[in-house]
Amino acid sequence: MSRGRRTAAEAAALRADGDLRRIKEFVDLVADAARSPRQRERILRAAGASLTPASLGVLHVVGRRGELTVTGLAAALGLDASTVSRQLRPCEQQGLVRRTADVVDRRIAHLRLTARGRRLLEQVRDVGLSDLDVALRSWTPADRSLLAELLARARTGMLTAEVDEAGWGTAGTAGATPRTRPA
Repeated sequence: MSRGRRTAAEAAALRADGDLRRIKEFVDLVADAARSPRQRERILRAAGASLTPASLGVLHVVGRRGELTVTGLAAALGLDASTVSRQLRPCEQQGLVRRTADVVDRRIAHLRLTARGRRLLEQVRDVGLSDLDVALRSWTPADRSLLAELLARARTGMLTAEVDEAGWGTAGTAGATPRTRPA
């Protein structure tokens, strides 16, 4: 495909690809479920957590990033620092996240999960694993293994794909901007 805007024929070919459309519908379903406050509330309830869905999002990002600053957390979430501080407060109050001042610049706060925060994220992950187990219960072990392998390949492709100046995905075009890692 060419760089920049797609031709009508290229766009029509993408739309006509039934497999791509089914994959896109599945990806949209997963993304919608991940963003759904109702779904997050259900997961929090099942995990026995007393957090808001927004605070769970904060906890997930801190867990994935290891250690980061409040400013880095705000950037990762695409929110301002005051909003992130409000969402972070319950995590700190419940001992899920520890905030420490930078040794050089005391105005900078570093965030890190506590053991309790890691355990809660494990419980949340267990709820998600249970959901997948229920959805795939009728599948053979070989089918589950194949799905896992194909999803791993798709993940690698998504993380290594690049975008051109117009924002279209490319397959490793020289000079394109690599995609950033999702938060």
